[in-house]
Amino acid sequence: MKNMLLEKVDYQVERTYFGTWRRYAYETGARFAEFKSHDGLLGLPFIHYTAGICPETGKRLVAKGIIAVGRKAVGVVAVGQAAAGLLALGQLAVGAVAIGQAAFGIAVIGQLAIAILFGLGQVTTGTSPSGSLPWVITRSPSSVRGTTSGARGAPIRRPSNFSDHSRSG
Repeated sequence: MKNMLLEKVDYQVERTYFGTWRRYAYETGARFAEFKSHDGLLGLPFIHYTAGICPETGKRLVAKGIIAVGRKAVGVVAVGQAAAGLLALGQLAVGAVAIGQAAFGIAVIGQLAIAILFGLGQVTTGTSPSGSLPWVITRSPSSVRGTTSGARGAPIRRPSNFSDHSRSG
């Protein structure tokens, strides 16, 4: 098999009203495809889609755009196996709002949901987590009045309507 990295790549290029497709079919039947929209914002295309291994580099391209879709994706809205953006959807998702198997961000949903504010998942953190193994994030146990220790030693806030009859006063 010849080394594709040393050869000039003959892509099938198709220009549409919305953007440009670059496609390549390997002799083995594997395929590479990339779409970039003509319009963009702040130097990023509005839509960037990638699939397969790039014949020029021998690696998977990172989809970078306002809406990015690919195995690896970075954008305002990112969808991929590994995704990063304001809204990230993927197996590994990092973003302000992240949904994925392992999700990290401000408000997240995932099997492993590491959140700053809200986490929903099997193992989750946040100031208001919900899940099988939730851990509440606070500044420190002594800095929050009326805290107690949870099942795993994590500080838990008492509800505001909680009445403690043992105190006089």
